[in-house]
Amino acid sequence: MHSKDIFLSWGMLFIGVIMNVMGMYFIKMKMNELGGMQVSSVKVLADYFLMFMRSPLAVVGVALFLLAPLPYAVAVSRMELSVAYPLSIALSCLIIVPLTFIFFGESVTANKVIAIFMILGSLYFLYK
Repeated sequence: MHSKDIFLSWGMLFIGVIMNVMGMYFIKMKMNELGGMQVSSVKVLADYFLMFMRSPLAVVGVALFLLAPLPYAVAVSRMELSVAYPLSIALSCLIIVPLTFIFFGESVTANKVIAIFMILGSLYFLYK
């Protein structure tokens, strides 16, 4: 396999994962700053959305999240979906759990640790 083929499959898959994870991270960062979303009326929801979209970081997060399927599409066009999709979900989980623990103070429970090891184990068996 040539380096171009590796980049257009595995590289694009990884880029899509990073875009997705960073997009959600930026969105969550701004939402934490704004506080919990209230859905008591359409006006309250619209005001929250407008405050959210005034943040350049939030706009970047939304853009990353919405554009992440593009590199995924390139990867899936060159890989088996049964390989690409589970790998993208697993990588997203393996990146987001430590990221949210470090930067948002989210909990890392025994169940989450077990789940991470199960994901790693499932990837092993998926590619064996």
